Amino acid sequence: MATTTDDKREDVNTQQKDNSPSSAGSKSGKKSEMPPKKQINQVYGRTFLRELLTETIIGMIFWSVFQELIPAIALKVVKHHQTEYFVVSAVWFSPVLFILPGLPRFFQSSFGLLLLRLVMIGSLASVQAPTPEMRLILLAVGNFAAILLLVSTWWHKSCHQRSTSFWGVVLGFVGVITLKIWYVSINPMWESSTSNSVFIALGVLAALDRFSTVEYPLPEFKAHPEFASHWIIMGGGFGSLMFFTQWLFGDPSILCRWGVQGFPATGPHPFPAGVAVFVELMSGILLSTNQKLATNFLWVWFVGGHMTIGVYYLWGFLTFACGLILAPFMMSSWTEVADRVTSCPPVPTMMLAMAVYVAEVYFSIATVIPGLPYGFLFNGRGIWIVAPGILLVGRCLLKGAFREPEKPGNTHMAFCNLDGTGCFQMFADAKIYTIIILLLGAGGYAKQHLTHSMDRPAPKNPQTFTGLVWNSQFMLDNDGMLSHNRIADFLSHADADVIALVQSDSSKLFLGNRDTSLWLSRKLGLFDDFGPASTFHTTGVSLLSKYPIVSSDHHIVNSTESHWVPVLTATLNISSNLLDVVVAHFPQQRSTMDRRYQIEFITNFTRRSPNPVLFLSSLSCEPVSGDYRRLKTFGKLKDIDPLDEDRFIFSIMYKNLIRLGFARVSQAGLSNDEAQMAKFQFTSVKSYKDNEHVTIETSDVDKSVLFPESFGGYLEGLYSKGKDHRYQMGTPRYFISHGEGPE
Repeated sequence: MATTTDDKREDVNTQQKDNSPSSAGSKSGKKSEMPPKKQINQVYGRTFLRELLTETIIGMIFWSVFQELIPAIALKVVKHHQTEYFVVSAVWFSPVLFILPGLPRFFQSSFGLLLLRLVMIGSLASVQAPTPEMRLILLAVGNFAAILLLVSTWWHKSCHQRSTSFWGVVLGFVGVITLKIWYVSINPMWESSTSNSVFIALGVLAALDRFSTVEYPLPEFKAHPEFASHWIIMGGGFGSLMFFTQWLFGDPSILCRWGVQGFPATGPHPFPAGVAVFVELMSGILLSTNQKLATNFLWVWFVGGHMTIGVYYLWGFLTFACGLILAPFMMSSWTEVADRVTSCPPVPTMMLAMAVYVAEVYFSIATVIPGLPYGFLFNGRGIWIVAPGILLVGRCLLKGAFREPEKPGNTHMAFCNLDGTGCFQMFADAKIYTIIILLLGAGGYAKQHLTHSMDRPAPKNPQTFTGLVWNSQFMLDNDGMLSHNRIADFLSHADADVIALVQSDSSKLFLGNRDTSLWLSRKLGLFDDFGPASTFHTTGVSLLSKYPIVSSDHHIVNSTESHWVPVLTATLNISSNLLDVVVAHFPQQRSTMDRRYQIEFITNFTRRSPNPVLFLSSLSCEPVSGDYRRLKTFGKLKDIDPLDEDRFIFSIMYKNLIRLGFARVSQAGLSNDEAQMAKFQFTSVKSYKDNEHVTIETSDVDKSVLFPESFGGYLEGLYSKGKDHRYQMGTPRYFISHGEGPE
């Protein structure tokens, strides 16, 4: 007759009682005169592979739901300056419900855990919600359940439930990173309705499997009293560890962008340098069995502390090297921090942890967006977050002695003797999945290498090229949804040779930890440069090009009252012609002195440039303003169309080029701003005559000069119908010399 798992668990408990001295005495009815026999601990080895697999799937969904709420809130703040949406973050304080009698027992029951898991998994469907408001509500409900689930499992009385849930969270984090490697910095759970539905189905199956799996009540977790008395330190450290792990390592490309200073050799590119980041994160998991290392003073302060400061203050490959050392420190700290924090009372500890986390997220936004309340204190000063954060993590690790997992009676959160075979049996199975995830990540990078191609047909006219400037809005559309595929389709149809994107640094935690420049360059087969480095806390600019980037420099133009201005200057080799490109993102004017200094910085570069210059930037001012006049007068630049005075955000200007055409394309719900395109021709003589006459007739110009027909034809006024791109505002227009026509 087959024996069920419940029968085995009952047999184990019965045999343990029968072998105890009290049981022997009760059977004989009197105290035994025989000397006590040496007690033999019975071993009932079992595998944890199935439980870890389902918990890893649930952990991946936990991190996806948890991380996605921040961009949903931040977009409202960044785009609409609606700071009241920060109130939504109150859902992370759901552990306060544990103070109500009966609720902890319900949430920690099999049915309660199933309910919390299904609610969290169901919130993935928010990507298919019809309105942004409904999506935010679904994400908020999912996060409410996610944090309750974390508390219910991590503070469960069963060590078996605690350990499986903990390793599910850790493996789930690197599992999400692996997915983003395969999808090039995009989490497929939010990528499309199809992939979203697949992960919902996987999550439901995992939740049902955990519901049907037997939970072993023994051994029960025994809190460390020394840790419990220091719950403030432990809670603060755990909140900071959650923030730092996502802030710096939520995607392998983040560290590569953190200190990059230009091209070609002033910092690593996310491909292939991201491979090293991923390997170091995985090695940190393997190092986590060494509690002596995790709580060693030199390891915590000289590796954790100094490397964190190095990541922030150094640049280029030095920043990258510090980050590679910091990565295993962060991941190896999770086992010890989790054991310490779960020895503390759940409600005040997690409430404090989430308060620290929310504060650090808020001020990380304030480093970029100075308009937030008290944000001016942190504008461009990320060290005010870095220093206190790593201090909290260090204090948490060094407060009190660590618990030795092998010591009898110790029930470590991650390393507990669950089946009598030793305290590292759960980790042995987790290590198998760690290696599998590592191999899958390597396969993702191999796929990127094999599928990325820079081959393209030779241009019809190598002496002409097209420039485009646009606001990519962090790859989030006006409804807050991922817009990467639609942006790629638009840029592909535009067929521009040089593309400048502003608001492109979405590698920040509050913008989803996505690398806009990397994804578009891989998707479209373009050369890319991103800057300035993320450590400067700007909204970022990117340059994409069909032609090789010879060199580039990243600049930060300081500001006293507004955003720091990110500027990228690069030299391209277009069919053996050198072209200097300037990409900048100026905020709306707040200080006259700031703006004059910023414009002066640009004019110094363009005036002294020995090569033809293409200026693709967001000026946020009208063409009749003094800024335009200074750029033209002192920067020796020409406006692409001086007669078009109905422009405000973007500007296309040039030097030592012949203009051929100009077009304005509707934003199609992807951004607040239209895109602008311009066609130019190189000239080989110093004394040349620019095209001065304007025509809207396509028959007046050669076919090779025409803009793509994908966006329709000439259109007066603003196009605001639907989500398709169309020419607008009296474009496209073409520039010809007097009497010129097609051959």
